[in-house]
Amino acid sequence: VEKLLENNVVIHGIIPGTGDGLRKLTVHSRPFTYVIEHAMKVPQIFLFMRSCGVSLEECLTTFNWGIGYYIFVPQKEVPHTLAVGLAAGYELAHIGFVENGPRQVIFEPAGVILKRPEQEEYKKIPVEKNVGKDPLFGYGDTTAPLSPSGTQKTFE
Repeated sequence: VEKLLENNVVIHGIIPGTGDGLRKLTVHSRPFTYVIEHAMKVPQIFLFMRSCGVSLEECLTTFNWGIGYYIFVPQKEVPHTLAVGLAAGYELAHIGFVENGPRQVIFEPAGVILKRPEQEEYKKIPVEKNVGKDPLFGYGDTTAPLSPSGTQKTFE
């Protein structure tokens, strides 16, 4: 964040990625819809958890999927923000955009809409099979097990 400010990046907001996963974006009191267009790079531990049967719903609403912070900048600032982050040694990613609308997160890679916690829909996210844009997220309730490697052990 310090490097972004030193390089005059216009920052509209910062939200830590820990706790409540993507649903955390819905707690702000302003009426925004967060559209996640691109899947983030998912750390191996979360792929392993999915292969063990942890539901996509739980992964999206409990874990941060490796995202430390959500940084909100104007669209025209995105290339500059990414370049400053890279120069500072951080891997930043442009994953979507914010628009006026109901407080929710639309996770396009899986075709899932996450509502704010106090809404009734919080209790069950409707996850349709094969609706997402990204095969990693769009094929139902569990992801195929990871390919075994020479150093990986499987426990049953």
